[in-house]
Amino acid sequence: MKIVQKAMAVMTAAVIMALIGCASGPKVTINEMENKGSSMGVPTPDWIKNYTANGITAVQAQPQFKDTNIYKSISP
Repeated sequence: MKIVQKAMAVMTAAVIMALIGCASGPKVTINEMENKGSSMGVPTPDWIKNYTANGITAVQAQPQFKDTNIYKSISP
């Protein structure tokens, strides 16, 4: 029974350490996306920056994309 208690204590300590490690990790920021246009001096379009930062709903909320539906193909 003591072995089980020690094992549980070790597991609990490991989980707590893992949670602390994950919570205190560095925050990731995207400054500029690297793409084909970067080598040719063409800046990344604003809608792509908005998509990578905030997701598709933020892009669709923009006036020029308000009534546009974006579908992903599921065929191979």
